[in-house]
Amino acid sequence: LKSADLNGLDELQSESIALFCWSDVRPLSGAAGFLDWRLCGALSRTLLNEQFCGELGESMLMPVHSRLCVRRVFVFGLGPSKDCSQAVVKEACANTLGALTKAGVQSVCVGLPSQRRGFSKSIEFHRILADGWGEAIDVVLAEPALLKELL
Repeated sequence: LKSADLNGLDELQSESIALFCWSDVRPLSGAAGFLDWRLCGALSRTLLNEQFCGELGESMLMPVHSRLCVRRVFVFGLGPSKDCSQAVVKEACANTLGALTKAGVQSVCVGLPSQRRGFSKSIEFHRILADGWGEAIDVVLAEPALLKELL
């Protein structure tokens, strides 16, 4: 899988971005937090209004009204970070791939979920994505410190 630093978000040449969001990590961090900032807080507003909570199996499609080079942002819930297991990650990845396929997504950039304490869950997430999606992903987005761990 190709990986990219979040600082290159504006130059992405992908049709869509898929993000993952924990239900109990606020404020948003990592790829979700960075993209929320680029979308002027649109994702945070949906969380505050409880239109999206980040529960496992929950999904949301957001329009993009900014200078990002993507048409759509898909956000997928992971549930509480403390409940994350390999089974939860596999379920989330399978649900995400199914939703993106159903939506006709041809090219996608995936933003890894962030952890405030260590990267072990994000690294496991990356491994499962690599094993299960392969060529379906254009680029994996990660915060700079996590990217160093992945390479």
